[in-house]
Amino acid sequence: MLSPSLRAAMRIARKHGDFQTVLVAIMDGNLTVMADLLEAGGADAALADLVAEIGAKGLGITLWELQSPLAEFVLALAGLDPDAPAKRPTTNGQPISLADYHAKLFEVATGWLGWAPADTWASSPAEIEAAFAAHVDRLVMMTPGATPSDKAKPGDTYTPESLRQIEE
Repeated sequence: MLSPSLRAAMRIARKHGDFQTVLVAIMDGNLTVMADLLEAGGADAALADLVAEIGAKGLGITLWELQSPLAEFVLALAGLDPDAPAKRPTTNGQPISLADYHAKLFEVATGWLGWAPADTWASSPAEIEAAFAAHVDRLVMMTPGATPSDKAKPGDTYTPESLRQIEE
């Protein structure tokens, strides 16, 4: 079982650039990328297990069996759930790099949510976003006269200044 933690997401993004490149590499059967994903996701002895699977089942079958689970793992690293209903994006229209996205998630979890760094690193991007959205909802509900808007995500239209005003 792979853990789509923020730490794993940052490691993969730093090593391979972007998740689209990683997904293409998975579909192309890139063993290096697959081994990196297994290792980042916490699979103990990932390389040895991968080699053993190839020895037992053959290269083609092993790669075919790994493609779908690893693709889902990459989507989870990006904070996406392929089984969840599609959500209307609520971004402010500004593109953000993976490195900035992950840094923002870390800031939100440790700063706004008050989580310990170890807990933040072990949480998935989706878990951090859900907790942040719940935190914002709570702040809105506690503010007289405030009306809830679309669910917020870290880096969306809520700026640190607007959240400070809500909290005050």
